[in-house]
Amino acid sequence: MTATVGIIGSGDRRLEDALRQAGVRTVVLPSDYAARGSRRPLSPPDAIVVDIRTDRTVLASVGAIKRSFPSLGIAIVVNALEPDVMLEAMRAGVTEVLSEPINPDQVQAALHRIMTSQTQAIDGRVFAVIGAKGGIGATTIAVNLADAFAAQHDSALLIDLEMGAGDAAVLLGAEPRFSV
Repeated sequence: MTATVGIIGSGDRRLEDALRQAGVRTVVLPSDYAARGSRRPLSPPDAIVVDIRTDRTVLASVGAIKRSFPSLGIAIVVNALEPDVMLEAMRAGVTEVLSEPINPDQVQAALHRIMTSQTQAIDGRVFAVIGAKGGIGATTIAVNLADAFAAQHDSALLIDLEMGAGDAAVLLGAEPRFSV
């Protein structure tokens, strides 16, 4: 089955030709694709290419698209690699950047990276352990449940949302790299 790539913000036939030469079917999408709700197709394309060479404001639509389709790979096409554009693109959720001159090999490599890195939904269960008040052992129970699930299923995610003094990391002997 051939992959479908949506194009936003481009009237450049060379870009469409490069995408077709990369072996994908192209479909032109409106810049307000994510906001169209019931007027958009039921399923999104396999990837989206947003051309911001002539109109940089189209980049604003990327954030809305990523909110609607979090696992969708998005590439942008730029004239040159400018730091402020790259930063804005990363914040919006862009996966790949294609810069001038566009050639089919560059497009094919970028699409390959986008398609292979898409996250697939993982079946799982969510359990919440909530203590009615502090000091009743909710964190201890949550840590032990997570440990048991990890032993049985090879992985588990434990999120301690106690803002004041979350002790799950202490009980696990872990040094957290991030915080809520």
